[in-house]
Amino acid sequence: MNDFNSTKSPQIHWISHTAIFGALVALAFIATGGIFGKTMVEKLITEMVMPLGLLWLLLIAVTYGTLVSRQRFMSLLAITALLLMTVFGNQYVANALALSLEQPYLDQSPLLPEDVDTIVLLGGATVTNVGGRAQLSVCGDRVAAAARFYHAAAGKGVAPQIICTGIQVYRSDPADLDPRDESKSCLIALGIPEKNISTLPGANTYEEMQHLKEWVDGQTAEHRLGILTSAWHLPRAMRLAKSRGIAAIAIPGDFRSQFLTPSVGMVVPTVANLEISTIAVKEYLAGLVKR
Repeated sequence: MNDFNSTKSPQIHWISHTAIFGALVALAFIATGGIFGKTMVEKLITEMVMPLGLLWLLLIAVTYGTLVSRQRFMSLLAITALLLMTVFGNQYVANALALSLEQPYLDQSPLLPEDVDTIVLLGGATVTNVGGRAQLSVCGDRVAAAARFYHAAAGKGVAPQIICTGIQVYRSDPADLDPRDESKSCLIALGIPEKNISTLPGANTYEEMQHLKEWVDGQTAEHRLGILTSAWHLPRAMRLAKSRGIAAIAIPGDFRSQFLTPSVGMVVPTVANLEISTIAVKEYLAGLVKR
């Protein structure tokens, strides 16, 4: 009789813990519904059954299991992984990181035609689809900002030049265009004459600034330059430009910080929030290594 009980006790033990875990999840759904309503519960469930949501739930279960079974080292690893995913996938954290980089440009006055005569549009705002056609990426507001400025200036009789930068070092298909050519193609499609667009190479921001410096030094006349890139990327771009002795106006686009509204991303980590946190951390790391 004792042997039978000793064999079954671990199973009962884990069933009880599973029941507790399930009850906590159910309580979270009930609380969410009570505060935000049915729609938010549906969004919460949807996010939890997405790949990242399932990984998050699995990490919670693994963390709970290692703590209960007193596996100290595995508990430490599980807790660390869970915290990293939860913190950097959180909407509050992602927004704060983006805002810390974009803050200097939030109140910047709109660019006027007389401010610059040449816009340097940094690559990274476009992609080539598998059909071989260029299209705007998630950072595409950079290209849109360049087009908006050109048309506003052209309406006042000014025709600014736009320099598109960026090349790929590695490509899987010859039809996959360089970022500079993608940007140029998109700008032409947005009504900007090809004669007003030129290109420069550079596999990253550091190299783009090197080539821009060579271009500036090769000009016979001075140009009023504006460097246009994502607002979260501008601090690095302007720092590298300054280190090369390039005088330019910062032109922000593609802001990622936003007004916070109730969202499942405030609780469950999301891919969008992880992406924003990742690019922010990358910008800070680039600053540490002066790149």
